[in-house]
Amino acid sequence: MGVSTWTISNWESNPVEPEVRLIPSVIEFLGYVPYKRGETLGERIAIYRKTLGLNHTQFAKKLGVARCTVFGWEHDQVKNVEKKIRPYMDGLVEFD
Repeated sequence: MGVSTWTISNWESNPVEPEVRLIPSVIEFLGYVPYKRGETLGERIAIYRKTLGLNHTQFAKKLGVARCTVFGWEHDQVKNVEKKIRPYMDGLVEFD
């Protein structure tokens, strides 16, 4: 993964999450996604973004939306978020 043993030790012993760009490597190393399914749609969107190793800006660019839009979706700050995000995320994030 290109990180020091100290960094890995810090991830294991502290509530410190790896940089988002490293999360795909962590998932590959572990062989599973180390996140519980999010309770809200916003939490599920954030987990999906992280599993891709993308920050808010990169993810927004990938979807063709503004960074603040992604931030609002993830923090459940957008009314009717499911209706607004579905064209971008249908089939990628569970809607229920």
